[in-house]
Amino acid sequence: MERPREHNILPGMSGRVALSIPQGTSGAIPKRAIIHDAGKTFVWQVNPQGMAHKKEILLDEHQHILSGLNDGDLIAISGVGELREGQRVRPWVKERGL
Repeated sequence: MERPREHNILPGMSGRVALSIPQGTSGAIPKRAIIHDAGKTFVWQVNPQGMAHKKEILLDEHQHILSGLNDGDLIAISGVGELREGQRVRPWVKERGL
């Protein structure tokens, strides 16, 4: 990073960075969450009650979501080959060691 001329920033100083993601762009999802079936692409979307529903999505060549999911939607990323429509799932909570 180039040293900004308008600020006195020196090596070792801490700072705060604000990032903005342009509206309308979507993130990538893990490959293990993706299901290919009959030439279509799906994920298991999880509703607020914890029920899994197979949802068709459209991805670009970088696995970025083009359509089918919205910001904040939950999807299953583990055990997707074993899930069934309407099956209840719950988030995995990593426990700390002793």
